[in-house]
Amino acid sequence: LSPYSVLTVNECLVVTVDDKELVCRISKVDVALDHGPISDNCSQEITAAEASLEEPYRGRIMINTAFLIQTSNLDAIKINGGKTMPEGRLPDDVVHVTTSDDEWFPVRRLLLAPCIHLTKYVQHGKGIYKCNDHDEPKQNNEKSRRSPDAPSTGIHCHVDIDCCTFDRVLVFIMSQLYPEEYTFALELSEMNALSHAAEVLGLLSLSDLCQTQLSTFESRVRKHEYIRFSEIQKRNENNELLIIIDG
Repeated sequence: LSPYSVLTVNECLVVTVDDKELVCRISKVDVALDHGPISDNCSQEITAAEASLEEPYRGRIMINTAFLIQTSNLDAIKINGGKTMPEGRLPDDVVHVTTSDDEWFPVRRLLLAPCIHLTKYVQHGKGIYKCNDHDEPKQNNEKSRRSPDAPSTGIHCHVDIDCCTFDRVLVFIMSQLYPEEYTFALELSEMNALSHAAEVLGLLSLSDLCQTQLSTFESRVRKHEYIRFSEIQKRNENNELLIIIDG
């Protein structure tokens, strides 16, 4: 290994310790990032990976990179003075979101900023939402509305949306902020769930998208018109498809 080499999770290395060769697997990578708060309207100041809190799977070796080795089998190998990698720290601008099925999402305020109904959480500590250090929004004290996995500190909010739908909402917002790295395709099967989520969050751009897609779908549905056989023949010649639903 040499400085500026890139290591990836699950990559195997042969390490010599006291003339003994050990086969080591990279199990975790910790990349030095700026975890400080970000200013308003500055999506380009942080990368998409930082905004979405992606777990890093590779990193570049620098001259100050530390390697921490631990055994996967305590009965076979004992390492004296071994160290483990400390738990990662969430950025200071994270809001802890609990969904209706008690799942927990740590979300950076940047992603929640388009959600009008979550403004008091996004702007917590600023302007009219400024409060004392020991004050939190009312819902923060409602432990029953927090996921058991969520930390006890920080800004918390509860949304009446299930975890799968909320995850799709986050993908939509990422596609708006980072269109070159994220894409979003709205499926008809999730239209109702995402439309409800947009209403709960006050996410106007998603609401507009759902309404547009729904209008497009409804414009193709013919409820009170007969379809003549001649039309079917014409559409078949053009490789088109008609779906006829009885009932």
